[in-house]
Amino acid sequence: IDGVRIEIRVLHRRGIRQSDIKGADLLYEIAGHKFVLVQYKAPNSQGRIARDAAQLDNLIQSCPNPCPPHARHYWPSCGSWYAIHSSSQALYFPACEANAIFDNHGSRSMERFRDGLGADVFEQLFAKCWSGARIAPTNLAFSVWSTMEEDRVLFSILQDGFFGR
Repeated sequence: IDGVRIEIRVLHRRGIRQSDIKGADLLYEIAGHKFVLVQYKAPNSQGRIARDAAQLDNLIQSCPNPCPPHARHYWPSCGSWYAIHSSSQALYFPACEANAIFDNHGSRSMERFRDGLGADVFEQLFAKCWSGARIAPTNLAFSVWSTMEEDRVLFSILQDGFFGR
């Protein structure tokens, strides 16, 4: 795309016509520079986002930067993101911010997540290498392994070069 090579891989454990897949994550890497790991969630029919505490904790631990506690000024160097996709919008948050929004609740209404970055802003910031964590292979290896263990599919995108820096 515009002279930038992008390689996409879909990784999952072998199952029966993918019927065992329980969710999806995205690992987006700018080769040799930065990465983001994104965990996708959708609101239920009541407009609530269910909290999977163990999965969210694994996501937070995959980021090489010190979190929690969450602080707004950390997002440009955050490697672990939580994305909520509904039929009308997509919002992105650093994983530790999503954890703070959940607090100790098992679920939260979509309204609690209204202050996230829009998908277009999130994607542009990362594609230009203005956000994301510096590459930390050991963290990435654990994330890939835990995603496979949870019967989730991992979309891996490798961007070789930069867009309009």
